[in-house]
Amino acid sequence: MEHNVCTGISDVRYFSPRLLAALTGILSSPLTVIEAPMGYGKTVAVREFLRRENLAVIWVSVLDSPDGAFWRSLCREFERLPETAETARALRRLGPPFAPDDAARRDAALELLESLDFARPTVLVVDDVHLLASAPSCVRFFQILARQAMSNLHIVLTTRHFQTDDALLADLKGELARLGPALLAFSEEDIRAYCALCGLKISPDQIRALHGATGGWVSGVYLHCRHYAQHGAFSLPAFARSFTLPSPQSSSLSSPQYSENELPPDMAALLEEQLYRPLSPDVRDMLFALCPLEQFTLPQADFCCGTDTRAALEALVRQNSFVRRREGSGVYTVHAIFRSLLLRLFRALPREQRQAVHRRCGDWFAAEDEFIPAMEHYHAARDFERALSVMERDMARHLVTESAAFFARLFQDCPEEVLARHPKAAFKHALAALSASDFPAFADRCRWLARYCAALDEAHPATPVLRGELEMLLALAEYNDIAAMSVRHRRAWELLGRPTGLYPPESTWSMGCPSVLFMFHRESGKLREEIRLMRECMPHYYKAADWHGAGGELLFEAEALYMAGDFTEALRLCRQAETVAALHGQLCNTLCALFLRARLALARKNTSTACAVVREMRDLITKKQDYFLLHTAEVCAARRRGTHRPGDRMPRGPRPQHRQNAPEDCVPEMRREQPPGTEKTSPRGKIAKSSQQTDTRFALSSVWPLKRRLYCLLSFVPFQNTMRHDPLQWHPGITRKG
Repeated sequence: MEHNVCTGISDVRYFSPRLLAALTGILSSPLTVIEAPMGYGKTVAVREFLRRENLAVIWVSVLDSPDGAFWRSLCREFERLPETAETARALRRLGPPFAPDDAARRDAALELLESLDFARPTVLVVDDVHLLASAPSCVRFFQILARQAMSNLHIVLTTRHFQTDDALLADLKGELARLGPALLAFSEEDIRAYCALCGLKISPDQIRALHGATGGWVSGVYLHCRHYAQHGAFSLPAFARSFTLPSPQSSSLSSPQYSENELPPDMAALLEEQLYRPLSPDVRDMLFALCPLEQFTLPQADFCCGTDTRAALEALVRQNSFVRRREGSGVYTVHAIFRSLLLRLFRALPREQRQAVHRRCGDWFAAEDEFIPAMEHYHAARDFERALSVMERDMARHLVTESAAFFARLFQDCPEEVLARHPKAAFKHALAALSASDFPAFADRCRWLARYCAALDEAHPATPVLRGELEMLLALAEYNDIAAMSVRHRRAWELLGRPTGLYPPESTWSMGCPSVLFMFHRESGKLREEIRLMRECMPHYYKAADWHGAGGELLFEAEALYMAGDFTEALRLCRQAETVAALHGQLCNTLCALFLRARLALARKNTSTACAVVREMRDLITKKQDYFLLHTAEVCAARRRGTHRPGDRMPRGPRPQHRQNAPEDCVPEMRREQPPGTEKTSPRGKIAKSSQQTDTRFALSSVWPLKRRLYCLLSFVPFQNTMRHDPLQWHPGITRKG
């Protein structure tokens, strides 16, 4: 493919002396924020400066990705450095730590990052932070990281608008460098110097006119100079009449006065004239095939276009046509300004052509096992067959809450006849709705699956499998009625004859709750019956779920004995449960057992042992790299009177290193608290309500109620199923006991 555009200024890079002087501050500040509207050259300026300084760089572009995708990109960049590769893999498993209510995950990420030791000055650049859904929380996370004053690490955030907490901003005073549009914009002197470098001979009047029309906006100056180089004149009047940007001097850093998503008409016309029209038809087709992608590699471009794209892409990069290749990674991006124009033109194409482009993109991601973006492109192509087929391939392996809204849209748009050919996808949708606390969607999907399974041909070999999986799904709707759940589990086993495929056995059975008793104790006075039911019913669940939750019935009884004051028998059963859980890889139940051991140690006034056990919990989570369960460790280390340690306040200095010979440093709250059971001991088999409230209900006011997910709610709030006899009518009509 030929690229038939010619400009004489493509290779010119100009940076004002005052901008270069300001960028030098990156090396003396732990955090630098560069803020300006699109087209001011933020990214180019930072890249060029870092290249000139020959520094180690970790560069992450946010693009239009959700938080999870950005976090995976960040981890991949850390993996490129030998000294950070292992930590990066742990960070990837941890997941994005930006949710405001996710203090445990955030603290874990900070601890992992703070453990890094960079051998030479390293700059971490997060480009286009404003595109993140949780941008304020993300910025705050990096601010806290910068506040730790890590050796040889400097953080740079580029964004169109910068928002932060005033208190945190005050705390960072003297350590935060902020560069705004005034530093990036071209002055008249800058325009004169730039034109001279480009070999353009223009008069002082023309310079003043160009500056007045563009306000020093770098991309505007560049495009007009391209026009001048080709035609010998500026097209200033129309541009100046209708296109305005915020004045660099008066623009508010927190309240931008411009549109991020729409180009003004004259600006779009100039872009089209200067960048799009000179392109050959083949290059235009290539860019249309790639513009739905925020970034792409050369193999990806070749696949999506169905031809060799190397020469055309390199020509666009070389001629500065707003297409860039990230050094060292082979990743191409299209500048936001040019991409906005391409997307506008793309939307004007015939529907069949647009759908074909999205289908091709979906095929690429499906082949790479990138299931979520594959389904998103198939949905855009209205190809529901392929979208649901990918979903069935994935099942619950890549179930992420951040995609729950997309799943809802997908199934809302999906024709009934297509969904009927992909029932396994409906199971995943139900699990996604459950994970996202979308109870009505969960109930609706269960009803649909029930109707579907009831209408199946009895002779079809898939019928018992689907009906068995439906029973496992409906068992979740019966939570926490032990007997009712067990009926479903037994039916499922009879139908399946094998363990369920809905969720893997290594998944977290307790959903992070540190107390099995708190999960399943429903009614005062019925504890003995509940213990009997757990012993009777759990073996049936183990068969249907491949030992998922192993040791749960032992933990239930052990906690009951602990509450009753029989510490010796409670410890025996606790040890037994710990052994069974470890044998079957049930880390969540191992943590429940450790937490009970810690409480038993406190009951015997052995604070040192209790703290050591809680420390063992965190060490085990780190070793197994199941960072979801960090919440469990955080809850267990919290104050028993119901307050979680203030994790969302940034420390005033570097994090203190805990002294190994002072266990109270690990969990300082435990040393000050009155151990349970020392004031009054209940007879065996009876649980004192007050003890239960002080020992387990403390979690309710800690980190968990803030988690907007069903599993957290189910883990900590015992409830009665208000629609017990018809789980398809299930609704979270929760009644707290106690």
